[in-house]
Amino acid sequence: MQQHTHLWLAPLSCVILLAGPAQAQESHSGPNFKGELATGALKVDDRDIDAWAFGLEAGFDGLFTFDDTPLKLSYDFVADFTNAVNDNDALTWTPGNPNGGTDDDIYIRTARLLLISDYGSLLFAPRIPSGQWNALYSEIDNYYYNRFHAQTGDIAIFGQVEQASDVIAYVSPTFGGGFRFVGTSLTLDDANNKDSDVWAARLVYNNAEGLKAGIGHVITNAEQLPTDDDYHRSVASLSHELGRLDLAGIYEINRDHPTGDFDSYGTNVTYDLTNRWTTSLGYAEKRHDDNEALNERVVVADIKYHLGENTTLFLETGQYEEAHDNIAGGISMKF
Repeated sequence: MQQHTHLWLAPLSCVILLAGPAQAQESHSGPNFKGELATGALKVDDRDIDAWAFGLEAGFDGLFTFDDTPLKLSYDFVADFTNAVNDNDALTWTPGNPNGGTDDDIYIRTARLLLISDYGSLLFAPRIPSGQWNALYSEIDNYYYNRFHAQTGDIAIFGQVEQASDVIAYVSPTFGGGFRFVGTSLTLDDANNKDSDVWAARLVYNNAEGLKAGIGHVITNAEQLPTDDDYHRSVASLSHELGRLDLAGIYEINRDHPTGDFDSYGTNVTYDLTNRWTTSLGYAEKRHDDNEALNERVVVADIKYHLGENTTLFLETGQYEEAHDNIAGGISMKF
């Protein structure tokens, strides 16, 4: 067992030692059923209009609390059926299909336990949406189809994936008036004598008054790549809510990526026209140092009508320099 494994075992040991009596009484909130159904129509250039699922998920979550101990245990499970119902091909992408291809498999999107204490939390997740994406990119991830993460096929702008697996992470308590640190290890290969194939860290700030900022860095070991060097990805993000107006921006630097060095950035503006109508306008661009054929830029816009707190009608379009333009529309329900 390598030395960095013990770095993850040390905080777990401390949490267990501080937990108090071994057989404390427990209380359970849950399981709470939840889901999302977002369907409509998708038109991609050079492809017929098609009924499309933009999100089709079902799952449950809950929380265990224990008497006479500071520990809590949160759990979450989500199955993603989106890929199973879509007719995905080379011109499209679909959630629930992080590795691409045209299979019809049901994907387990989330399977995680979070051990919570006053000293931070430990995350154990065979499958989970990427915390790096959610914490640092989510303020520009405002659309149903034009999302730009690395698992969106030919419309990908950023190097960061949205879906992760085999994750162990430490999440610090909030400190300094709104800061939080997260350190993460991912195992991509179970038989290469390396307990961690990817390391990720981020520091985020949220002042609870609309200002959010964050920086992050990810290192993928060269053994996982068709190159001789570790792949480094750095990102910085900033967003601010100003009444009805939300502003967001992000800059990502990719070094020693298998396709070469490139920088990506994106901006987004969202405005609440009324209590029901919302519109957004975004711009994103990817620029390679030596491989101009992979450059891309896009303008994306949408309008949403909120029928209720959890039900939304939407219409959006993505206009690309190289990839196929698209128009997507439908209705989203969360429960």
